[in-house]
Amino acid sequence: EVPEAIDNTNEVADKCNLDFDFKTSHLPKFINKEKGIVTEEQRFQYLTDLCENNLNYRYEEITPEIKERLAFELKTIKSMNFVDYFLVVHDFIREARELNIAVGPGRGSAAGSIVSYLLQITDLDPLHYKLYFERFLNPERHSMPDIDIDFEDSRREEIIDYVKKVYGEDCVSQIGTFGKLESRAAFRDVARAFKITPSEINIQSKKIPMGFALQKAYDQNEVFKKLIDENEIYKKIYQVAKRLEHAVRNFSTHACGVLITDEPLWNYVPLAIDKNKKMVSMYEKNTVEELGLLKMDFLGLKNLTTIRECCKLVKENRNELIDLDKIPLDDQLTFDLYKRGATKGVFQVESPGMQKWIKELKPDGIEDIIAMVALYRPGPMQNIPVFIQNKQNLSKIEYLDPCMEPVLKNTYGIFVYQEQVMNIAQVMSGFSMADADHLRKAMGKKIASLMEKQHTKFVEGAIQKGHKRELAENVFALLERFAEYGFNRAHAACYGLLSYRTAYLKANYSQEYMCSLLNTTKSDEKKLEIYIEECKSMNIDILAPDINKSGVFFQLEKQQIESIDGSEVYKTCIRFGLAAIKNVGETALEALIDERSKNGEYRGIKDFKLRNKNNKVTKRTVEFLIKAGAFDGSNQDRMSLLDSLNNIRKEGPSLFGAIEVEEDTQEQESSNKTEMNL
Repeated sequence: EVPEAIDNTNEVADKCNLDFDFKTSHLPKFINKEKGIVTEEQRFQYLTDLCENNLNYRYEEITPEIKERLAFELKTIKSMNFVDYFLVVHDFIREARELNIAVGPGRGSAAGSIVSYLLQITDLDPLHYKLYFERFLNPERHSMPDIDIDFEDSRREEIIDYVKKVYGEDCVSQIGTFGKLESRAAFRDVARAFKITPSEINIQSKKIPMGFALQKAYDQNEVFKKLIDENEIYKKIYQVAKRLEHAVRNFSTHACGVLITDEPLWNYVPLAIDKNKKMVSMYEKNTVEELGLLKMDFLGLKNLTTIRECCKLVKENRNELIDLDKIPLDDQLTFDLYKRGATKGVFQVESPGMQKWIKELKPDGIEDIIAMVALYRPGPMQNIPVFIQNKQNLSKIEYLDPCMEPVLKNTYGIFVYQEQVMNIAQVMSGFSMADADHLRKAMGKKIASLMEKQHTKFVEGAIQKGHKRELAENVFALLERFAEYGFNRAHAACYGLLSYRTAYLKANYSQEYMCSLLNTTKSDEKKLEIYIEECKSMNIDILAPDINKSGVFFQLEKQQIESIDGSEVYKTCIRFGLAAIKNVGETALEALIDERSKNGEYRGIKDFKLRNKNNKVTKRTVEFLIKAGAFDGSNQDRMSLLDSLNNIRKEGPSLFGAIEVEEDTQEQESSNKTEMNL
């Protein structure tokens, strides 16, 4: 009925002409007109100056090795056109630090860069930890650098807003991601379309082993195969589900991916608006990178919030300023804590399994922590017993060749890191670090054509350096097996350092650390319970919630205790935070605490009601405060207080509002019997 619609559709199609450009980078340009930085050469000079000016901050002695490494990295960064990349990252991390937003010590291979270290993008000295720049940026393999940054979770959005302000709202977006139908989901969705009941779908879909594709499940699982072979409906479901497996099911926003471009986003990517009214690219992260666009992960990490809050409390409580860059890495209290397995609340090592292994390992250096971060994963976990055994019996460690000892000494003769593959290739076969990175990548991705070339090169190189062919073959086979589960040492070192920092604070500033930990987990009932028990085991008293003493959050409070000589002695305790009580909102708490700070302590429930009648304090809020014991300091027991609360309408104007006063009496009586479990 509208014949021109088809013609118009064809006309639009004919006008569409899109060629993907996978060769050009579109990095945003770092421009600072105040500093006169506009040209490419000025930007490189600025990067060089930033690094050189920070040498004295990072190093007590500036050795020729440091200078040589810095010169090599700067030359490589310039030749690969990544000067702007480093300046952009440095700029928003500088802004985060100025805003007192906690930043992680680093993550991933970026920690292998001395430029990253000098720019305070990372906190690990790559020379000290034997991290390789080529693992991050290989001058012989042009690929986008990948610097991912951890920020404290509660303030991550502030940094994204800053980036938008600097580079423009039109040039910054989050990245889309596509949810795909995996085997079980495809099977369940198709079964639903065939009118199978939900309970039946639950039963039958569990016959597909987790992680198995449908074909693999059919080939290797007898129970699932029998279901398909003996039931015609399920045979049809299986056939349709196989066609839908891995199909895109939904579009959503990547949890942390951020896209920054030099021109408006719509010049490069299709865009969508998400439920929060923010722009999202409709290309996922891999496509974005292939198109030469800058993708960064802005990750939120609760542990960083805990660390920052702990340092703040230490300053307030003890008048000590903690510089995390300067804390000793050989602190005995910290390693005693690890040896006891007292690692609840310590980053990366608080799971029961990790507690067990750490206790058995008895770590006495940060290298042990770094190794455990890398080993405690499916695959390499099988090597943990041997790792512990070798640490405790150093004389029994054997190396296939003496040249391997310096590479494997820190991990007690066990291969743990991808960088060890690179290092072995270098010392045994004379590989350059760039070539060694090619070998690592070929092994990790099992690229057959590359593997054959690398195998020949490795063996021939080893022979030229005086090693026997048999030894070279054996070492290559060992590296090949290990590459299946080798971990990035740079990432393990960053997270090992972050683990150590949390353990150091817990061991040396116990009350402040546990108070901060309780605040960052106050909405997680299970963790809150675990950490309160941990406080008790550490002899830290948790004081009950009190309407006249508690704040919104957990806080430190000094309690006078009896002393032998009669002098005044105080113990630092933790007062329960009112916001950790169920069904009590922070807004209401802030209002009632503000009233308390202005006009003094509450003299009872009536005084409390009278003084908060204009605040947003609901009847339900007060009810849960009573049940949690926040009014136990008054002269009435909890049941009397609840009765008083229910009779509020007899006392004139209500701060709770007419609707709440007239709630069902039977429901209220039932509610009164509910006890709050703290």
